[in-house]
Amino acid sequence: MPLVIRIMLESTVIQLIHRFYDPDSGCVLLDGQDIKTLDVAWLRSHIGIVSQESALFTGSIEENIRFGKPDATDDEVIAAAKMANAHDFIMELPDNYKTLSGDKLSGGQKQRIAIARALVSNPKILLLDEPTSALDNINERMVQDALDRAKEGRTTIVIAHRLSTIRNVDTIIVIDKGEVIECGTHNELMKKNGQYNEFVTAQQQAETNDEKDESDDEEHLTSNNKSHYDLQHATSMISIKSKISNKSINVDDEGVVVNNSRYCRWPFIFKILRLNLPELHWIIIGSIASLIFGGITPLFALFISNVYELFAEQDLNKANIQTRNLALFIFCIGIVGALCQFLSSVAFAKSGEALTMRMRMISFGSMLRQEMSWFDCEENSVGALVTQLSSDTSNFKGLSGLRIGVIFNALGAIICTLTIVFIVGWKLSLVLLLFTPLIVFSGIVQGQRLSNTKRNPTGSTKETSWIEKGGM
Repeated sequence: MPLVIRIMLESTVIQLIHRFYDPDSGCVLLDGQDIKTLDVAWLRSHIGIVSQESALFTGSIEENIRFGKPDATDDEVIAAAKMANAHDFIMELPDNYKTLSGDKLSGGQKQRIAIARALVSNPKILLLDEPTSALDNINERMVQDALDRAKEGRTTIVIAHRLSTIRNVDTIIVIDKGEVIECGTHNELMKKNGQYNEFVTAQQQAETNDEKDESDDEEHLTSNNKSHYDLQHATSMISIKSKISNKSINVDDEGVVVNNSRYCRWPFIFKILRLNLPELHWIIIGSIASLIFGGITPLFALFISNVYELFAEQDLNKANIQTRNLALFIFCIGIVGALCQFLSSVAFAKSGEALTMRMRMISFGSMLRQEMSWFDCEENSVGALVTQLSSDTSNFKGLSGLRIGVIFNALGAIICTLTIVFIVGWKLSLVLLLFTPLIVFSGIVQGQRLSNTKRNPTGSTKETSWIEKGGM
């Protein structure tokens, strides 16, 4: 007879069995052998898991089930669906197993597909992490029937908060503060009149109240749902966080977070630029184009000034010739400027996108190498990490693109402007250059103030991005 255990404990048990964590003291035994001595890949290949809110991937139902065993045959997929009590409703769909998974499937149907995905590999150990807690009563009964079939022939460990479904299990273990306080079958624990009995009685009373309120109007029904949720939340207090879980969450981040006061930007910038060396030819092309484009504006201003001189020209024929020449020069300058701008945009876009992709792969690889406790931190949730991969890495695009282009544009404009003004009147140019240091100094001060305002809009230090913390 298979061993079926209902453990009143948080999902840390699931993570310990998967070896996402290793206990600080004690050990986890599988058939009398410490799982630390087993190969992790081999261990996980013999474990199936169904979580509280299982996610279905983009694709057909057949593909989602086959994710549990990529080389599964069609017969194995169908057999797993039948065992999960999902075959009948799948055959009623328009394309049967080829139907795309989506929002049209109910929560119970999605959960049964997830059960089939866990069973298709015929695991020796089945882990169920509150598989029915997010379902209504009708879907719960269907999923529970599927779970009763799934437990046959394998060891099943269930994390459960709904106590109404545990009557027929082999062993119920109630753990409080890391210690086993009650253990036995449902009938044995009810006779003890202990903590388990109190929770079962409270939940049965709550379910009775919910059934009475179902005949009320919509307002009372809404209130009932909230009460039921509050009861579930209160009942979940059976699950006591283990000391191991707390220690895992409080793992020191040394080696990941760096001291912001000691952080230096320039080595970091040069390290990023070295990652862009494969696109060096694009950066050179973009830099040359930006340098030429920077000299367009001073040249355009020079020819425009010559246009005003034509108004004082008395010879009409000479004025017409000069007008045509100036128009031709301005047209050519426009063509050259457009070509340089196009080359600069394309070159820096190519180098920037390549750097962004390379940074995303490096950052994602670094995330995968972190300890499991690192993902327990709120700032390292799935959504936060996806945002960091999307936004933080995209910010590096400007490092090898827009900023380099702006620098060479300014450099080209300065070189061309100084050349023109010294040719036209070097004495006046020297006088004006005396004010250049003051202009540069004021620009630096203004830039620093704007940068500090952007970085610290509320007067508090803005948290650095994950990559700046040492994520590389």
